Amino acid sequence: MAFIPPALRAGVRDRTGTADLTQYLRAAFASGRTVRFPAGRYPICDGLTLASGQAAVGEGVTASVLWIGPCFNLAAPAVVSVAPGDSSGWDGIGIAFDQSVATSRATLRRYPWALDIRAATRVKIGSLRISAAYNGIRCDGNCGGLAADLLEIGAFNRGLLLDGPQDFTHIGVLHAWPFDFAASPALMAIYGDGTTVAAEFGRVDGLDIRSLDTFGAAVLGNRNGNTGAARQIGMIQLDGDGATFSNAAGDWQIGMLSSTKSGRPTVPAIASAGGTVLIGSARLWGATDAPYMTVTGGSLAVSGGAFEQAADQPAAEVTGGTLVITGTVLRPLVGSAGPARRRPFLAQEGEGVLIAASNVALLPASGGGGTLIGIGADNARNVVTGNVLAGWGVALPPGAMLGSYGNNVTPAQSTVSGVTVGRPGSRSAR
Repeated sequence: MAFIPPALRAGVRDRTGTADLTQYLRAAFASGRTVRFPAGRYPICDGLTLASGQAAVGEGVTASVLWIGPCFNLAAPAVVSVAPGDSSGWDGIGIAFDQSVATSRATLRRYPWALDIRAATRVKIGSLRISAAYNGIRCDGNCGGLAADLLEIGAFNRGLLLDGPQDFTHIGVLHAWPFDFAASPALMAIYGDGTTVAAEFGRVDGLDIRSLDTFGAAVLGNRNGNTGAARQIGMIQLDGDGATFSNAAGDWQIGMLSSTKSGRPTVPAIASAGGTVLIGSARLWGATDAPYMTVTGGSLAVSGGAFEQAADQPAAEVTGGTLVITGTVLRPLVGSAGPARRRPFLAQEGEGVLIAASNVALLPASGGGGTLIGIGADNARNVVTGNVLAGWGVALPPGAMLGSYGNNVTPAQSTVSGVTVGRPGSRSAR
């Protein structure tokens, strides 16, 4: 406040001021000292630079807020750029953007990035909220050593771009949500149009995130940095129809993943096109108008949890690469409530490899049933064994002899697509 003229201070504190404070904030940052933002709204029209080793501290992400409106210089690299160097800091300050005139994605104001840290190493972020941004945090450079406790990001294009750190990146909570514009039907329609990306991860030599929560926005995985470099997430929550996880390349270890959908989406919630994704426990709930989980390349392994699919679509489908499902509860809702399913609950086609072992299906509630596991193309690497089928069956192509399809358990002997599935404790015939 010492750098802001007295006549403008009341407008900052009561959030009614509209005067451009850029020159005063630049003078504060140029001091090289820690810059403290008392509670208030700070309108600025051009970018600020945080010096190497310098810190900016506020009274909370909704109390101390940089306000970015139509006056802002769209040619600026970012609202806040962190200068090359080491250990700059940011805590308790929000960055909010004015998108009040937008009625479609085409009419969004394409403001610069909220925070650009691509040239700075070991940046320390305590808490940061970015709301109604076009792009959130940019690090397509060596921002190695980034450590953040809480990132709350509401962005319409890219929330977080992480591609280039040459040292570990540590994030406590990354929360993508329509912060400060959820009450606007027009902005929510844009945010939920299926193109919003919460976070995109590329070349990262080491990444750990305790919790990644995204509502209505996608998470993208591209190629890592060093081969085998660790990219680890303790928990991912994919909430809402636009929330998806897609991996094109690189390796992931995910402790828990949950997804809830309404039945309207026509794209998979989880998709693997390359790389390796290991999930300790996955909870798929609701329905999509497409397979809930698809593997077209790479490998995806789930070793526990529960799958539900309330539409006549596979909960998981593999057409290329390898899909491994073990120790998982399978709950097909279509069929358990009426007529038999027309599509398998777990489906394999083409060049894909399916390994489904030691899974447990829930009994149909009122007749129905159908194919729980469907093999479309026999493959020596396919394994379907040790599953408790309940009232469901396994479907194989005629003459299937290459894969391993035995030792599945069902309460009563039945024949599905010409394949006999054995009684409890018996060995299923091929």
